[in-house]
Amino acid sequence: MKRLGIIGTGIIAHENYKGIEQTGKAEVVALCNRTYSKGVDFANKYGLKCPVYSDYRKMVDEVKPDIVLINTPHDLHEEMFIYCADRKIDIIIEKPLSDTAASSEAIVESANKNGIKAAVCHTQRFNTAFITAKKFIKNNNLGKLIAISDFITYNYFWEGRPEWFLEPARAGGGIVMNYGVHQFDRVHYMAEGKTVSLFAHIDWEKEGIAVDSSYQIMGIMDNGVTYTIACTGYTGPFANGMELRFTGGILRVYLCDTGIESYGVYYGDNNFKNFVKLPLVESENRPYYNEMKAIMDYMEGSTEETPVSVEYAAQMVKLVEAAKMSHERQVSINTL
Repeated sequence: MKRLGIIGTGIIAHENYKGIEQTGKAEVVALCNRTYSKGVDFANKYGLKCPVYSDYRKMVDEVKPDIVLINTPHDLHEEMFIYCADRKIDIIIEKPLSDTAASSEAIVESANKNGIKAAVCHTQRFNTAFITAKKFIKNNNLGKLIAISDFITYNYFWEGRPEWFLEPARAGGGIVMNYGVHQFDRVHYMAEGKTVSLFAHIDWEKEGIAVDSSYQIMGIMDNGVTYTIACTGYTGPFANGMELRFTGGILRVYLCDTGIESYGVYYGDNNFKNFVKLPLVESENRPYYNEMKAIMDYMEGSTEETPVSVEYAAQMVKLVEAAKMSHERQVSINTL
């Protein structure tokens, strides 16, 4: 069993910890949070009998965990990653890999220089609906994938959201960084291609808020697939899904119930009057468990490849920066 140190005990740390705990493959040996009392609260909530720190360096140097899980504001990722990698500690890090493409590349360089194992938490590809859709595509002849439309609508600026998410310098931007990397990842995961060019429009329409609040992006991949991703952060109801259009049929993936659509995967072609809901490959949707099981298998050596590498995650951050550049210049940006 691996000895795990957790850096950052905010909102996402709870989901990541529960996913790891369910695997039974790691024991938490230390916690660190800048606000010490919140680290203590985290330990008490889960009955963790381990030391709590407010300085991650002290935690790493005193406890010497096998793995650290980094769940901190984006602008701290590079500093924390490099400090741990230099001490030959394997790393699990929340997405986005960092707040800028340059910082992400520094992380990649550090991981390779130190020869550590590293994995990035791009959780949505581990959702049962996406796993079901991926398996259905593999097992059925749907023809050529032509286009993907991916969408999210969400009240991004909900009361109580940690303030650093609304500070451009800390978050690396607003919704286009935080959710854009999700949408870029799931489009690339499903299409199995690389973006060669994109065109984007980004909005700042939330009064009194400095970060961006919505975006629309069109992309072309090296395998000929075209895609659109759109996200608006102003209001609910929450909607989250994807449509994949093949020459032989159409797949729709819904990641939540909206009152119009219900969670699941739907398929239709010329033989169907309406879309048919497909059976899910798992009875329970546990994306954090699925993700952490794959990551811990890699950390233990059961599998040779990381589920999501730092190199790949750095590319997702680069695409976000390309989208920002496209908006600023109002031109398509080559991304390879």
